[in-house]
Amino acid sequence: MRLLISLFVLSLLTACTPPLMNLTNAKNEVENYYESGQYENELNKIVSETLDQLNEIELPGNPAVIFDVDETVLSNYSYIKELGFGYKHDLWQNWLKESKATAINPTKQIYKWCIDNNIKVVFLTGRSKDVYQQTYRNLLLQGFTEIEKLICRSASELKLSATEFKSNQRKTLSDSGYNIIATIGDLNSDLAGDNTGLKVKLPNYLYDFD
Repeated sequence: MRLLISLFVLSLLTACTPPLMNLTNAKNEVENYYESGQYENELNKIVSETLDQLNEIELPGNPAVIFDVDETVLSNYSYIKELGFGYKHDLWQNWLKESKATAINPTKQIYKWCIDNNIKVVFLTGRSKDVYQQTYRNLLLQGFTEIEKLICRSASELKLSATEFKSNQRKTLSDSGYNIIATIGDLNSDLAGDNTGLKVKLPNYLYDFD
């Protein structure tokens, strides 16, 4: 009887287990998404809708828009692909120090809208302060030349979740007089919490650090 129950439970678990995708096939699907034009088409649609919504906002005093950095305004796709879509902390830090990430041009349209409308641009990233200078340089090299603030994690914030860190920083910005009208990011943790204004979620199928 016990054997029959065990076999029954095992059959239920097997039936409920979702089919797994071959890792190579999964990587190929991600590569195709980013290189076939699908990624850029999706981005362009989101950006167009976002600009329409932003143009409808009655701007408050001292308005600001918060941008995440990685996979929001700067793309690390070429590096991540070269690494086989894997991740290793030390190699990632070395890559960030090279300041070679490239601009994500659709998102750059929102940045340019901000500049044209005298809206402060704040970059809020989960990168550590160890790479602050290199990140700032990378942004400048890719045409993000008007930066109100670049906020990176301090040593005391490294153990905070991404949601806690970014929520805390947005609250600090709001308390200091910035009126955040929109927050742009590629991960849910970029948008979670208060003081976000319009929440704009961009696609990211490369990683999830939430």
